[in-house]
This record gives sequence, structure tokens and C-alpha cells, in this order.
Amino acid sequence: MQLTMTPLSRGAQTPAMFTVRNQNSTVRLGAPRPGLNIVAKRKWVKQECKPNSKPVLKSVHVNVGDTVQVIQGKDKGVVSEVLSVNRKTGKITVKDVNVKTKHIAPQRKGETGSIVKMNAMIDSSNVLHYSTTQKVASRVGARLSADGTRKEIYLKKTGEVLRSWLLGKAKKEAAAAKKASSA
Repeated sequence: MQLTMTPLSRGAQTPAMFTVRNQNSTVRLGAPRPGLNIVAKRKWVKQECKPNSKPVLKSVHVNVGDTVQVIQGKDKGVVSEVLSVNRKTGKITVKDVNVKTKHIAPQRKGETGSIVKMNAMIDSSNVLHYSTTQKVASRVGARLSADGTRKEIYLKKTGEVLRSWLLGKAKKEAAAAKKASSA
């Protein structure tokens, strides 16, 4: 835990104790000097949770396997594929983007250490979907298909459909047809 001392505002009464503040909690400590606050900065932050103790998931506009272009950061302009998505943090792993070097120590006698290059996560807001046919990056939108039975996720610049799925009655009819054909 890192402690930072900050002076109190003018006109505030001198506290008998210092306050250690975190995003989610406040702890009071004994005061070595009047007129200062000790603000604790922790390496970890408590996960935001729902009332049922499950984590709040962030909406991410990309899925595993999508082709994306990096629009911000040191790898700006790179076009690659999404390897993993973490909805708790809103971060994604993209192939050959944000490559970090990890030095691994030997675990047993006689073993040698190694240096491994690995893809680190980046924020999902730093990428845009990429159309491989027209070679352009675009935002995504949602619409109903022409016949109104499917919902489609498409690229706004090109109109190219990324994914689609059945809705309402069409979904129920497809499920019933599948059940009837298997019986």
C-alpha cells in the first residue's frame, strides 16, 4: 500500500486522526502531524459487483475471432485478430499487438531460464472493426434484416454483416422444426 500525504483545505479543523482513502473504503489512522491527510493508493481495486455478488460485465463491441485495427497506442494502424475478451475489465488481447517480454526463472536444478514474448491486453475502445474486403476500419451498428426475422451486427461504412441471429417467432419456429426433424 502506498501512502501519500496531502494537506487539508484551508479553514478545515485539524483532525485528531489521518484518513486513509480508497475508492471503496475509508480508514482512519493516528495523526503524526496536524493538518495533513494520508491517502492510501492500493495496487488492487475492489471489483464492482451486482447485489447477487456477481461482477458487473462491461459491454465490449468485439468478439473472439473478429478482425480489428488498432486506432490508438504504440501499435496504431496494426490489423490483426482478437484472441481473447475479458468482459469484467473491458480489455481484449489482439494477436501481435502490445507484445511484452517476460523473463522466466528456472524452476528446478539444471533447468535454464527463458524469455517469452506474450500478447498483453489492451482496452477494447482502442480498436475498430476492420473490413478485409474494402480495407477500411469502421464502427458497428445493429439492424433488422430485410425480412425482419434476424438481427444483424454490421459495419457502418461498408454495410458488411459481421454476425446475425434469429429473433422472436422465427427463432421459435426454427427450434420447433429442429425438434420435429430429430423426433
